[in-house]
Amino acid sequence: MKLKNIFSNITISFISLSISIALCELILSYLNPNHESIERSLLFSSPTFKLYSSGSVRYYPHQHIREIAVYDNKIVYDVKFKTNNLGLIDTKDYNKESIKGKSYYAFVGDSFTAGIHGGEPWVPKLRERINNQGIELYNLGVEGTSFEHFYRLLIDLKRHIDITSIVIVAISDDFNRPCWYPVIDKEEIFFYFCGYIDLAVGRIVPIDISNDEILRISKEIVNNKNQPPVNGQANVSSRLFRLLGKSQLFQYGKKALGTFSANSDNSINIDNALTNLKAIKAEFPSAEMHLIHLPAKNEVENKRYMTSNIAAEIEPLGIRYYPALEKCTWESTMFYDQDGHPNATGYENVSKCVSQYLFGTH
Repeated sequence: MKLKNIFSNITISFISLSISIALCELILSYLNPNHESIERSLLFSSPTFKLYSSGSVRYYPHQHIREIAVYDNKIVYDVKFKTNNLGLIDTKDYNKESIKGKSYYAFVGDSFTAGIHGGEPWVPKLRERINNQGIELYNLGVEGTSFEHFYRLLIDLKRHIDITSIVIVAISDDFNRPCWYPVIDKEEIFFYFCGYIDLAVGRIVPIDISNDEILRISKEIVNNKNQPPVNGQANVSSRLFRLLGKSQLFQYGKKALGTFSANSDNSINIDNALTNLKAIKAEFPSAEMHLIHLPAKNEVENKRYMTSNIAAEIEPLGIRYYPALEKCTWESTMFYDQDGHPNATGYENVSKCVSQYLFGTH
């Protein structure tokens, strides 16, 4: 009898909670009738990403790649870029030359370092800006990567390029982001995060695809059509996130949590990043190391980083820390409205900020 009462109470509580959620959804829909759920899809003109030795991810070498992001049936960015002999974003091939007295800067980071979203990668452009024959710059930026991947990539490329200075260009998310690797299944790219099931999927499309076809395929991706499992694993998390993305209550909660995190000290655990920074320092003991901390869009809006005391943790390792949010001028208009990446103006600002810090130029 007691067990029956417990079961009845649980059932009543569940029904009450469901009704409350439904009412909240109705109220939010009434107050914000123009709300649209954020449905995102990524399209690439080739498999794009390749897993190399040491578990590092780079791009396929010598490719012309088109990348398109669609949000809520609207193309937010549509860019093309080239990769070189090492599968890195640059029009120039990288080779070991070991010229005495020459400085070799390896810029390591995620999509903010890859820099393709504004239409022109900023590291090759920075090379042109400084125009110094005694300095060479390498763009080691790869989308979605973290400090663990920065270490893997540097180890992987150590035999291919000269490195006298390592410049890690990071955003706050990189400090506790997991590593990932691509899995290709027919026309789809699955992004598997280390220790997790697949959390994202991209579609491979022809490089000359029309905008109408882009939007058609994007709708297909959003509706979860023709999405086969990879290695027997169903894409459960992707379906769940799409379902939650249609909920106004979830979107409001997510926004509130983001605001809370942005205003909370030490909201990001940097222990894993510190471990990998120490490993990089050990592998490249003679290299000068910098960490340029770029701001994410929400940090620009809130005028503060999501974590604090980074310098106190990093500088004792012999790594120079540069808080770009505090040292350079930023505006929220330097980012896309729906996407968190910088736009063309934003990447121009990144280039100027980095150039000013490292080379004393604008």
